[in-house]
Amino acid sequence: MTTRNALIANLREAADRLPWVSSLTFAGSFARGSALEAVADIDVVLVVDELDAQRFAEAQQIFAAAAKDPLATAGYSLRINPTLGPLKFNDLNTAVLHLMFYTVDSHREHVIRSPFTCLDWQRSELWHKRSLADLYPTFRLRPVHFTGARRGPSDYLRDLEAGVVSYRELSFDTIDGLPTEIVRHQAMDSRARHEFAYHVMRFLMQNLFKLVRRENTPPEGEALSEAYFAIFNTGVYEFASLFSSLAKRKRDSLFEPGEPALLERITAFVHAFAEQFREDFERRAARHVVFRHAPTDLNIGVDSSVVFQGRTNIPVQEAAWPASGAKHLQSVLVDLAPARRFASPLVRTSGTWSHLASCGPKIETDQRLIEFNYGACEGLTAAEAREIYPDLFFAWSCGADPAFPSGGESTRMVKERALAFADEQWSFKQSTATCSHNGVLRCLIGEFAGVPMKDWFRIQVPHLLPVTFLATERFGIFADWNPEDERKLFTNFGMKAGDTQ
Repeated sequence: MTTRNALIANLREAADRLPWVSSLTFAGSFARGSALEAVADIDVVLVVDELDAQRFAEAQQIFAAAAKDPLATAGYSLRINPTLGPLKFNDLNTAVLHLMFYTVDSHREHVIRSPFTCLDWQRSELWHKRSLADLYPTFRLRPVHFTGARRGPSDYLRDLEAGVVSYRELSFDTIDGLPTEIVRHQAMDSRARHEFAYHVMRFLMQNLFKLVRRENTPPEGEALSEAYFAIFNTGVYEFASLFSSLAKRKRDSLFEPGEPALLERITAFVHAFAEQFREDFERRAARHVVFRHAPTDLNIGVDSSVVFQGRTNIPVQEAAWPASGAKHLQSVLVDLAPARRFASPLVRTSGTWSHLASCGPKIETDQRLIEFNYGACEGLTAAEAREIYPDLFFAWSCGADPAFPSGGESTRMVKERALAFADEQWSFKQSTATCSHNGVLRCLIGEFAGVPMKDWFRIQVPHLLPVTFLATERFGIFADWNPEDERKLFTNFGMKAGDTQ
């Protein structure tokens, strides 16, 4: 058995000894490689149900013991790095076991705040117990991630200019003993500067590729350089040459003499990236806001008491008009200044528009925005429909997409008409605002966020929540909501704290 395989087996066994460990995932170069000699760190992501100082120390001790013998046999000593982030050690003949601890809740928050990192981790097929996606998935990247998420262009520039690598450390020095994250900084030496510069270029290039190609399998090396500069070609000769030189230095561990004017050239690359990004995703793009109508008398149920309201044409509740939601939506629409406004033919969407102060042009009705045709399930509660049509619910539980009985629609049918509306009406030249229904909006959200269709029923669309999409000239349409809205839309996804395995 190779050292790498022995490590994998031993660390999995260590995770089994700790019942409060929900998930173990090997990430980074260790997960992608085949030999220990080719990797910098042994990156291990651990998700636990709860974490305190005692468990933090116990896990480090158990995993260190599990890794020690295979590494010693291969001639390596062991160093434990329990921090969060890209802290590096370059001790000779030393393997670094990088243990990154998250609770179920902090993993969810990490996905929302650090999607670049989590999407990369989610590619790993080396996981044990539960996958990271099962705990809480990372879906497609969104343009807003490049301006608001961790490890975006502005974060990289700040570290480069300060000559430090930022990382986070868990602290248990709190009254309740629960972990908090403290930001630390490690000064860069010549090797660290060159490796960080390579890291900056590689990750920005890969993440742009993931965004515009809508996939999570970016190329590496020269293929990555070619793919990136086919998208953003500013400074192609200068920056491609720099990337190639940094890759060679990292591969050969040659950092002296240093790359000429390294800081200035990397800064120029990041600025060029940011400028090209603004051109394609701001100047040559338009925002399209959709929202679910205000509640009706049939929207009061939860879980099994939810009513398949469908095309039952009833107005919104006058007495229960959610003023706070309307106020926020109103503010978003005023800022958007939509050139066109749309609604489905049902009175609850036009009634919602009538409660909002004037936000622009006349409302246009579009039949493609109407709610699901629930067929014979129209007007039934979920419990009643399950009792009458058990085969329908069984098919859904198996991931199938049957149409509702007696002439109703399937999810794919609704998706096709919703996407036809978006393709026709959402241009990169002018913004729009649309009031529609839960089922239709789930299809739009699920499609553009990259959620598997079998899971669209989990998407939670609150009434009057403005959900933003971005239409670009070159790259098409993207989901583009902020972290706060993601927490609301995807609250039904993943494992919750306290769930049993």
